[in-house]
Amino acid sequence: LVLSCTVSGLLYPLAVQFAYSSRGFLHNLEPSFVDFAGSGVVHALGGCAALVGAVAAGPRTGRFDPKTVADFSPHNVPQVLSGTMLLWVAWFAFNMGSGGGPLAGRGGAATAAGAATATALSSACAGVVGGLLAPALRRDTASRS
Repeated sequence: LVLSCTVSGLLYPLAVQFAYSSRGFLHNLEPSFVDFAGSGVVHALGGCAALVGAVAAGPRTGRFDPKTVADFSPHNVPQVLSGTMLLWVAWFAFNMGSGGGPLAGRGGAATAAGAATATALSSACAGVVGGLLAPALRRDTASRS
């Protein structure tokens, strides 16, 4: 909660000021800083905050101890699938709208179609790669326990 409040109340507004304000130093670089739909600022700040949070929290006690590793259930499949579908649908809406959206005229519709295609293809490729890697990762995990 402290990390969320700090990031959203203090750090994110500062990063936005640096990147998008006419007085911000990233905006005044030559060539100027370009950020499609705010993705650079959001993901760089979110990634740094996640790293700080993970380092501060440290590893889960007993998670990698061979005596207690069986006590940790890796996930809840229905929740994982629900979260994945929710995120996937939200990505479609966000990515299509970020390019001007289908209502922004001819150019906006073409950009939205390209964004939808890229989103669908990337999620399909991620599913294929995950499906190919899962057996190898499962074998490696099974050999360690």
